Amino acid sequence: MILCIKSCGYSLFLSCEKKIKNVKKLSYDSKQNTPKARVKRAKLSKNLGPIFTNNFLYKVFVLFICLAPPLVTSCSYSSGIEKESYLAANAPIKTLNKQLIVIDPGHGGFDIGARVRSVQEKALALKTATLVRQYLHQKGYRVILTRSRDVSISLAKRTTIANNTKSKVFVSIHYNAFKNPQVKGIEVYYYNRGSKWRQKASKKLAQLVLDGMIASTGAKNRGIKTGNFHVIRETNMPAILVEGGFMTNSQEHSNLSDQKYVEKMALSIANAIEKYLKT
Repeated sequence: MILCIKSCGYSLFLSCEKKIKNVKKLSYDSKQNTPKARVKRAKLSKNLGPIFTNNFLYKVFVLFICLAPPLVTSCSYSSGIEKESYLAANAPIKTLNKQLIVIDPGHGGFDIGARVRSVQEKALALKTATLVRQYLHQKGYRVILTRSRDVSISLAKRTTIANNTKSKVFVSIHYNAFKNPQVKGIEVYYYNRGSKWRQKASKKLAQLVLDGMIASTGAKNRGIKTGNFHVIRETNMPAILVEGGFMTNSQEHSNLSDQKYVEKMALSIANAIEKYLKT
């Protein structure tokens, strides 16, 4: 669209400029002051209209042609950002490593997940997932987030992203809440049905991630568990669901509100994924 506007505008500009030169030539060349020339001048002036025969308006038109494409480009770019899908800004960056990882920030949009005071699960999950992606990028891996902003993505869409991109692993990030505020700790789920290879691989990944998170945070170890969650059941690759702590526990709520604590968790998840892929 932008190229078309540029091309059309430039062609129009050249055409008008040529006609204006002809008018000026016929106007100021005394040798052309013949009945035939006067008729030709009149026709050219009529075709161009007052805009192009007026020197000031002509300059304004030239400026518009020069400036219109950048303005259109800027507007189109802004509009495009607002209309981007769940893969907005998530295309895997080019690296030397061909292995692709899908990280799934739980919830999003109208689905807030758990909420305790000012902390929302959907926001905390996205923050953690974004950090995990950053650390994996630094290690040279390609990463896709199922969502990179606060939008609602169906469970089916999340698994479709992972399956269609043929990612090596799938990690879904969540946080816990419970009516008993004394309950705390980190736990990781995997699906223990279907392919034996996938069960074994998912369990191994879950254990590595859990061990890393406990070692880096000092949180209570609630172990690896089996679960029938859609995102780890319907994916084709090794898949886990991480519950990074209880927002309803005062100590863990305080920890999860600390940026450095969240960074430590994210780095431990990235390190565990790398360890899994290298063994």
